[in-house]
Amino acid sequence: MGGIAVRGKKLACSLVCLLTLLGAVGCAGGEGGDGGGGGPSDKDTAEASEKTGPDESASPSPTGRPLSVAEARSALLKADDLSGGWTVGEESLDGKDDLEKTNLRGMKGKSAGCRAFLTRTNRSIGLPVVAVERSLEHTSDGEITARLVSYRDDEAARRAMRQMREAPGKCAEGGTKDGVEIAIQPWSAPQAGDESVGRRLVVMGAPFGTVQARVGSSVVDLTFVGNGDDKALVSRATREAVERLREVAGK
Repeated sequence: MGGIAVRGKKLACSLVCLLTLLGAVGCAGGEGGDGGGGGPSDKDTAEASEKTGPDESASPSPTGRPLSVAEARSALLKADDLSGGWTVGEESLDGKDDLEKTNLRGMKGKSAGCRAFLTRTNRSIGLPVVAVERSLEHTSDGEITARLVSYRDDEAARRAMRQMREAPGKCAEGGTKDGVEIAIQPWSAPQAGDESVGRRLVVMGAPFGTVQARVGSSVVDLTFVGNGDDKALVSRATREAVERLREVAGK
């Protein structure tokens, strides 16, 4: 069982981008709409809940730029940002951390509507420019995996956040990735950055709370392992991660 738990945690963190995670609004042209799988499970009811950012019904002109690899490293949450015994575990700081797995690439939805949604959104947003990751560990407070993903411009990052909000409604039945069952459920998130959203990922039956917060063209993603019910910790880690990102991004 330990191997499954570790595998599930790694999937939850790399799904981070599971859903950072997730991807963008439908692209124009031949793939408009949800495809043949539209229906009651594909209604946009999830977007109205837990939305902490501005209305995105209109797409503004893209602005901003992606962070450089050096900037992303500097902006990533550090153990010193969290008081009391946190240490660094694994890191991936070369800027290319699982770029190909971002936006639910490789996830196969159980319904036709979900599969169409994943195809359209992944194509629309494209790959991020930079991604770095660091796990922070504590002897009694569990683990936090911090991932920072920087997109080509602000609009791409907005789309990634929008799709995070839409994921539970579009893929209510969940799906699989690398043979592992995944469900995406609503989860509350602290208000932070330009906008933020929370989701609970259930990977092989194990729940992981995640928070995504956007600052300009970059999104910080925090996965809480064994401590997602600690609201004070979730709030503190999210606030510190966003403050560090704002400082580096000049926002």
